[in-house]
Amino acid sequence: MRNTFINLWSNVLLVCFKSVHAQIRSVEGIVRVRCSVNGRKLFSPSDGRDWTLQDLIRNPSEWDVAEIAISDISELASLDEAGLLFDFSSDPYLSSRNTTNMPIPTSLYSEDGRLIAIPFAIWDEGNWVMVVNPMAVDIPLALDYIAYYIKSQEWGYDFILGVKTREKDVPEEIRKYGICMYKDEIDW
Repeated sequence: MRNTFINLWSNVLLVCFKSVHAQIRSVEGIVRVRCSVNGRKLFSPSDGRDWTLQDLIRNPSEWDVAEIAISDISELASLDEAGLLFDFSSDPYLSSRNTTNMPIPTSLYSEDGRLIAIPFAIWDEGNWVMVVNPMAVDIPLALDYIAYYIKSQEWGYDFILGVKTREKDVPEEIRKYGICMYKDEIDW
């Protein structure tokens, strides 16, 4: 009985989240979702952002940016066939990004040469990538969001890797309280 209630409540939360995409856009400007591959659930259902590739295809007006966990670029084929992968080639930062300390590729290209996904983290079976829906209400805002997010991920990864752990690189507050980002350290 308890599991049935939890499953029902999780589904209610998911439906509520998906039905308020216009409200989210009015506050945040874009709707961001996370996506599992092959129907595999990667997040708590109560989070409300755990979509599948099929959800993205069925509801193209309800999302602008998707974070997708993939093990191979071929897993994005169904989104590409549905016309739901923006070509990042026109974005100066994302198209020219060619170095990172993270052990991931900086870009993923379709067979016809379009820049369709931006990797930003590693997961057990591959990489997390970000994609933009070409039907997004505000594509420049979506691209800015991805650029800022990627720069933040790379900045944080430098601490994990140890690039910024020398005494002179690490302010007292970080050594005392943990990782924090100072405005004068970032250019975004």
